[in-house]
Amino acid sequence: MSNIINWLDELLKAIAKKIQLSKTDYNLARDRAASLAEHLGSQDNPLARYHPLLYPQGSFRIQATISSQIDIDDYDIDLMLELAIQASNAPDAVLDTVADAITFGKGQRYVVEKKRRCVRVDFANMHLDVTPAVREDSMLERTSWIFDIHPHRPDHILSNPEGFAQWF
Repeated sequence: MSNIINWLDELLKAIAKKIQLSKTDYNLARDRAASLAEHLGSQDNPLARYHPLLYPQGSFRIQATISSQIDIDDYDIDLMLELAIQASNAPDAVLDTVADAITFGKGQRYVVEKKRRCVRVDFANMHLDVTPAVREDSMLERTSWIFDIHPHRPDHILSNPEGFAQWF
């Protein structure tokens, strides 16, 4: 029985290693996120006046990113983008503004796609999902309202990726 358990342990380790984001890809994702944060915060970017703060959330925040279910070489990197705007803004307008800010400027090579709650920035073998949010100061640190375009849900949903990371 112990041979089977050892074999299963080794099999699970091999699978985890195959789907886990490598250190090289993790560093690449971190660098891409930093570059995007710099771009969004640059003085000439229209989003700069909203004091953008871009930080990791979800599996990327806890360094447990795995490949997507569709493509083993495609990684989903989740980022939160805090903005100094009113939480009551229409989700469609906020997501359009973020998409425009990401593609702002000459020479941008990003392929950008607006989703229900985020703006996806595509790169070879990974994409960054940038979720705009507004801090909710009356609650725990980093609790934010995120914008959601869905016909059967409220337009704004509370999220606390930092609280999740600390809990995890």
